[in-house]
Amino acid sequence: MSGKFALREENVMDTTEIKAIREALNLSQDDLAKILGVTKTSVSRYEQGQAKPVESSEKKLLFLQQALEDPEHREALLNMCKNKQTGLPAAAGVLAFI
Repeated sequence: MSGKFALREENVMDTTEIKAIREALNLSQDDLAKILGVTKTSVSRYEQGQAKPVESSEKKLLFLQQALEDPEHREALLNMCKNKQTGLPAAAGVLAFI
């Protein structure tokens, strides 16, 4: 991926970071699962440290984290996640290409 968002080379996403991303976006575990393309149980296990995200989920989480840190992208991402009916599928669609 090119541009402003550079992904980390190694899987170092911390359980507290995963929960912080979800909470910053005001998402339920089920909502985040839909965006990542995993189950709610997987998100719960990630947050509890019982499992590590697979590479594709890790990349999506890192992208979300970096978008939240960038004022230009943060508001757009937050607005997208507010609309559960159309925004979450749109976010999942965008992240499918990561």
